[in-house]
Amino acid sequence: MSVQLPVGWHHRRVTTTSWAHRRRPLARTVAAGVGLGLLPVVALDLVPELQPTSPVAAAAACGIPHVRVALAAMCAGMAVSGESRVGRSLWAAASGAAIAAALRPRLLSPGRTEVPGSARTLRVMSANVLFGRADIRQVAELARAVDVVAIQENTPRFDDGLQAVLSGDFPYRLGTSRDDAGGTTLWSRTPLTLVANGDTRFTSVLATTTVRGVPWTVATVHPAPPQMGSRLWESDGRKVLELVRDHVDENLVVVGDFNAIEEHLTMRRLAEAGLRNAMSASAGAAGWQTSWPALWAGAPSLIRIDHALHSGVVRAWRPRYTRVRGSDHKALVAMFEAR
Repeated sequence: MSVQLPVGWHHRRVTTTSWAHRRRPLARTVAAGVGLGLLPVVALDLVPELQPTSPVAAAAACGIPHVRVALAAMCAGMAVSGESRVGRSLWAAASGAAIAAALRPRLLSPGRTEVPGSARTLRVMSANVLFGRADIRQVAELARAVDVVAIQENTPRFDDGLQAVLSGDFPYRLGTSRDDAGGTTLWSRTPLTLVANGDTRFTSVLATTTVRGVPWTVATVHPAPPQMGSRLWESDGRKVLELVRDHVDENLVVVGDFNAIEEHLTMRRLAEAGLRNAMSASAGAAGWQTSWPALWAGAPSLIRIDHALHSGVVRAWRPRYTRVRGSDHKALVAMFEAR
């Protein structure tokens, strides 16, 4: 008994098979390219001392948090290009595992964002205002819910504008205002006492204050970015460490534009000295939050270089990040409690 196949069936099968054969080398090439691109980033993660060797290395290290996503793409490419069903299934499973690992901070993060009312809490806002171009009214609105405000890239014009809005609620301030990116200022509802100025490229300030009977040591820092020179970037990171190292046994809070992600060498040294990142706290907003660049509404920011650190004797809640009109950084509001 003979069976007559539909007209064109054989042609369609050959076409489909031909596409599969063409697809596999392309997918393998893409997967191999992604894998090769991952190697230097992984090396910078495993040997962070390589990061200050050049501005390119420091910039490439910003890709460390995204390694899992790239790994998922590589595994997906291998799954598409696999010769056997078992091999494709294994690569697809690996891709799914990498995606799950990348999404884990967001999926498993608690949703609570507010600190329970306590006389031992401190609320701090930090904002890089981009040469004083940020919306003063919006910054002031965010400040209403906090005890201390830290401003980076504070210019005389922005300082005067914020003074007009905040001075009634925040009569105490320390720091500088400059026409370049170097102005840094602390504003407080309670009296501030200057402890030290950090010898960073841009102003860094360390001060003490007492809030509802609890003594606090508060620093706002702004080290140089790696594009100004990787050695200067590393040196400024060391100077931030020197500024706060002797105060890690106090109720210490350090906020600002660190020009580094958590995986950068400069931030790792702060962690080794005993400082903890509030983003690692066990309660708060979603764990995966980025802060820069954030100049255009709707465009995603890529990395988090604005941080809230604290000493081990302080309890922290994960900061809340908010886009500020006119600035390329998101502002953060962080909440702490003295143990």
